[in-house]
Amino acid sequence: MISANLKRVFILCIFIFSFFCLRFNSFAEQNEEQQDILNGIYKEQSKASGADKLKEKLPRETTESLEEIGLQKVDWRELINMSPNKIFKQIIKMIKKLAPVPFKSVFCVLAIILICSLMDNLKVPVGKFSFKSVLSVVSSLCISVVIVMPMVGFIGRVSNVIKSCSSFMLSFVPIMAAIMISAGQVVSAGSYQVLMMSASQLISQAASGVILPMLSSLLAISMVSSISERLNILGICRFFYKAIRWTLSLSMTTFVSLLTLQGIVGASSDNIGSKAARFMISSFVPVVGGAISDAFTTVQSCVKLLKSSVGAFGIVAAEFIFLPVIIESLLWLISIYLCSAISDIFSLTKISDLLINSARVVSTVLSVILSCMMLLIISSVIVLMVSNNS
Repeated sequence: MISANLKRVFILCIFIFSFFCLRFNSFAEQNEEQQDILNGIYKEQSKASGADKLKEKLPRETTESLEEIGLQKVDWRELINMSPNKIFKQIIKMIKKLAPVPFKSVFCVLAIILICSLMDNLKVPVGKFSFKSVLSVVSSLCISVVIVMPMVGFIGRVSNVIKSCSSFMLSFVPIMAAIMISAGQVVSAGSYQVLMMSASQLISQAASGVILPMLSSLLAISMVSSISERLNILGICRFFYKAIRWTLSLSMTTFVSLLTLQGIVGASSDNIGSKAARFMISSFVPVVGGAISDAFTTVQSCVKLLKSSVGAFGIVAAEFIFLPVIIESLLWLISIYLCSAISDIFSLTKISDLLINSARVVSTVLSVILSCMMLLIISSVIVLMVSNNS
């Protein structure tokens, strides 16, 4: 009797185990099939919107940097699997590539400072001019050749980078808006595209056509002021530096506030429209209305995943477009402030003033760079956060 009961229990356990194994395999196969369907919808929408060719709109150096960190295309798997180790290695590689020019300038400026300090202690008259005034003019001219001339080239590269970012946004914004329309966010897409296209072109033209040439002129004016003892117009230069920074801050604050307000209102309107569409499909389509409504929700989810992937790709691309000039700006600031501190030790005020004004120009250029970069990053984050929470 006991052995018969044990056999029944054993057979029952085998039956239950086999049943769950079959169910597990069925669920696994069903899950793989659903995953294949979702991937197919994702790829189809990516090709239809042009998101698969978005990487081709980037500058060549940015494309190479993205490939080295493992981002070959606009794909959510590659975005999730990005390695911080590869990103830091890429940053270190950029530093090694960009460091020689500022650091060579540092050594040249330090040599000029030491020579000026040594000659200043001699106190030798030169005709009817004092040796100190002649030395100040010569040292300022030498430092202008060593630092100011490379910095003018650096400002030109910043202008080219801003134009490249503007060109990328001309492709990124319409693609993002088209994906948002496919996801049922028609109102949000319209306000986003109009605001972003206007802001990107306005800031690009203002930065590359007005602000950066003005900074080059201010750099030349500060050089003349440091050479001449009678002409002191550094206060005017400081006024323009502050005016540019305040204008950038005010513009970014206004832009972010307007985009956030339009995004919140547009997301609410789109949410109502999407729910109404699902309700009408499930209610008025006989027999298969519920299935069609579920399919509609699935397609919308895939499109929203594509939108998040494109937005994340735009954020990473913007960072790597501007990362080289940001690193170069920081290297120039470190080099200039180091030379200025050493010139203060030897009481070479004219050299110190020239270096400090050069640092103000670089810091203002850095403000322009960060403003243009944050324009794309903040707008993408706002659109993703507001629309995904709707």
